Amino acid sequence: MSVALLLIPQHGIFPVFEMTKDRSFFAEHVRETLNHPRYRADIDGLRALAVLAVVGFHSFPEWIKGGFVGVDVFFVISGYLISGMIFESLDRGTFSFVKFYARRIRRIFPALILVLLTGWIFGWMYLLPADFRQLGKHMLGGAGFAANFMFWKEAGYFDQVAAAKPLLHLWSLGIEEQFYISMPFLWYLAWRFHFGLGRLTLLLGAVSFALNLALIHHDPVGVFYSPLTRIWEILLGSLLASFAAGRGMAAPTRLKPWNAAIPDNLKSLTGLLLVVMSVLLIHKQQAFPGWRALLPVLGTALLVAAGPHALLNRRVLANRLLVWLGLISYPLYLWHWLLLSLTSRYFPEGELDLEIRGAVVLLSIVLAVLTYLLIERPVRFARRGKRWKTMLLCLAMLSTATVGLATWQHDGFKSRFRFDQAILKLTAKDEPFREKWLAQIREGTCHLDGEATRFDDCVESRRPLLFLWGDSHAAALYPGLRNLQQRKSFGIAQFTLGTCPPILEFIDRDVEGRKNCPEVNQNILDTVRSLKPEIVMLHAHWESPAYALYDPQAKQFDVARLKKTIEAIQAAGAGRVVLIGPVPSWKWYLNDILFIYYRWDDPGHEFPPLRMNEVHGGLKDIDASMRRFASDMHIEFISAADVFCNDEGCLTRLGDDYVSLTTLDMSHLTPLAAQYLIDRIASRLLPSANH
Repeated sequence: MSVALLLIPQHGIFPVFEMTKDRSFFAEHVRETLNHPRYRADIDGLRALAVLAVVGFHSFPEWIKGGFVGVDVFFVISGYLISGMIFESLDRGTFSFVKFYARRIRRIFPALILVLLTGWIFGWMYLLPADFRQLGKHMLGGAGFAANFMFWKEAGYFDQVAAAKPLLHLWSLGIEEQFYISMPFLWYLAWRFHFGLGRLTLLLGAVSFALNLALIHHDPVGVFYSPLTRIWEILLGSLLASFAAGRGMAAPTRLKPWNAAIPDNLKSLTGLLLVVMSVLLIHKQQAFPGWRALLPVLGTALLVAAGPHALLNRRVLANRLLVWLGLISYPLYLWHWLLLSLTSRYFPEGELDLEIRGAVVLLSIVLAVLTYLLIERPVRFARRGKRWKTMLLCLAMLSTATVGLATWQHDGFKSRFRFDQAILKLTAKDEPFREKWLAQIREGTCHLDGEATRFDDCVESRRPLLFLWGDSHAAALYPGLRNLQQRKSFGIAQFTLGTCPPILEFIDRDVEGRKNCPEVNQNILDTVRSLKPEIVMLHAHWESPAYALYDPQAKQFDVARLKKTIEAIQAAGAGRVVLIGPVPSWKWYLNDILFIYYRWDDPGHEFPPLRMNEVHGGLKDIDASMRRFASDMHIEFISAADVFCNDEGCLTRLGDDYVSLTTLDMSHLTPLAAQYLIDRIASRLLPSANH
């Protein structure tokens, strides 16, 4: 994100502020840049394109699929501006660690503290204790510039969706500040011992990029969040800055002729094309950064290297509107995701309406402008009192971190809801319960995730043998089948793989970690051929957008993709094929839906009803398609929707506590709900099994 210092022209008044005639502001702005040789309006314009891409991706992902690469654009810009400032001051012998970090504090802290405390106030009034506790932990991470490590540790298939984490966007700020905490010391040592800053920058950048490429397929989440695999983007900006620095900072000599030989207009045009291509062609299902990050990073580098006099930079990027947006890009980045996330909490009915998202973007811009004018400028560019302002900001950030720590350690201050004990018992999030559930579905042994392809001993010797095949939603049925074994004699073979439906030719070409689906599914089919089970039970999250089986606009389900699997099972000599229809998929986390109903939707604060209608609309369509398909294929179809839903809605719970909820998130059945389903279909599933 844009945390680089904003540079203002040394002479005259920048056009966007002509109405203010605030010449003293600009004079101070110049002093804040350590006498940077010249202000570049085109870089502010480039910063604007970056923040618009990120905001567009979060607000309108159906249109701007690759907008998240705006963060990579910011990394390069930041490396160029901040590193250039460090290199020049080192070359002059005037660099001061105290002044550098004081300047960073005055740049970063004001808006960040405001956003953190705003999120905390909202959480105090609105969030469940478990969610508020997590917000407190993320506040601590954000205040300590370690949010990327926290989100890295939390990441996983069963992690909360991004919209449930209001401070998720602070991961990039963590990476950037970790860079500026460490690199100035390395550069100082290199300068002190005449190693060559450009050479060191190039070496570290090459190592970081190599790690990024080497690990992207083995640990894509780690590569995304780790500073070691992302700093090459910032270092490329630093390398550009070394070209313009003095002789003591000279970039590797072989690179200089290459840079000079390319016309500036060609650099800028090629650079803009690369950035635009990355926004249009890259999307979140692809492994990133990896090699794909070269598109926005090299594109940004070319635009910066082209200089302010390149035609495109001068006429397009230096446009007044873009420059104005560039000036507020940092607070706009901070505000927009916080507001979008909190709005999603208030309207948990799936994707926010276009009008609501547009309103959130406009509000974010307004708050960004106010933050910039009323908080950032007075703090950063005041002529006097810089030292005590810096000290107060440090104290304020320490206090903010303390508030986050207290919220985390005190379990989200459950005492806020003393009058809501019944609803809290129902809607509380129990992490040990989730861990126990993962053990119950045999994660890591008979339910695989990621790139794993080998199952452990997942076949019981008893007959008849029920063979469970599908994804994590199929795995969620296993506790119910185990419970049924107490009353019926049969064996279970479980072969389930996360995010892989039982479709032989399924491959999500956009998710690098799921390219093993065809291999694993073929192995599972070979196991079916070997075991010849009496029953093969197929189930998955049929409504998942990742599978592209259900078209919500056309309200059609592609049953044809299941046909080959079923024909292969029948040809393998298995017995009956039983197709289990979709379970209800709630529009948000079920416990949050119940909590929102109690606190906000019902004026009388009545206990939430047993049945509600906050489910996605594909349930009936998929059920109807599967029923017809099963009849044509001469297999048995069992509707889970008929068990959980009626005209009044779908079951939310089977009791009055968290364990009794039907789903532990939006669609994975809890063990109690799995038992409820299996018990009611047992006579159809195993009609001839002994009691």
